[in-house]
Amino acid sequence: MTFGFTRQAYYKHSKIEDNRAKRDESVLSEVRNIRKEQPKVGGRKLHIMLADLEREELKIGRDQLFELLAMNGMLVKKKVRFTRTSISGRNGVNYPNLLIKKHINRINQAWVVDITYLNTCNGFVYLYLVTDMFSRKIISYVVADSLKAKHACSALLQAISTVDNPEGIIHHSDHGSQYCSEEYQKILRRHHMLCSMTGVARCYDNAVAERVNGILKHEFGLSKVLPSLKIAQELASDSIRIYNSKRLHKALKYKTPEAVYNAA
Repeated sequence: MTFGFTRQAYYKHSKIEDNRAKRDESVLSEVRNIRKEQPKVGGRKLHIMLADLEREELKIGRDQLFELLAMNGMLVKKKVRFTRTSISGRNGVNYPNLLIKKHINRINQAWVVDITYLNTCNGFVYLYLVTDMFSRKIISYVVADSLKAKHACSALLQAISTVDNPEGIIHHSDHGSQYCSEEYQKILRRHHMLCSMTGVARCYDNAVAERVNGILKHEFGLSKVLPSLKIAQELASDSIRIYNSKRLHKALKYKTPEAVYNAA
């Protein structure tokens, strides 16, 4: 007998504890690897990502994973912020919000666009995004050092080049001067896209675009002060690649934007 247990039971219990310790170390090691690319990924998504790897040493229950992360100070606190960078247009351009009560059920049915700032040692630069609303995939982007309409036009033309026929796609934006500009509106008209805009001073009408901005800035390090425009462009490129191909979305039933987009 050993402390009230049979020797066989004692060694069995000891072996279980050893195996659990090895599993926990394997899990923590893999979590650290995942967070090298996705620093802010939370426990629920981590549990799915670990299961998808189909490795015996990474099998762990969801509650056990949360407990393990908590014990090692690795739980993530989510922050939600919204930043508006587009300048309100003054040329009288106004379109209704076509997304109100609209059921988006396929890719390239609606694109949402927005601009967010990135801080560098030389001042602000700006990230222009075009995102597919259904899949949440970022279709195109531009990082530039000004808020000129030509950069928004460049991002839009990149997105248009990815589809065979953009006719009928709902293009949803706020009333920023970039999107109200004649140059930008000509592109939409030329390709027979449907212009949709938020209510005036109602950024939450473009919640998907704002959400994507927030993810890139606060989960992928784009909220930090970056050394230069070139580094901002490189980091944005890496972040968007990981966001599209590896970041799981609850709204997509824990699939990646690219997986949903490509499966359509």
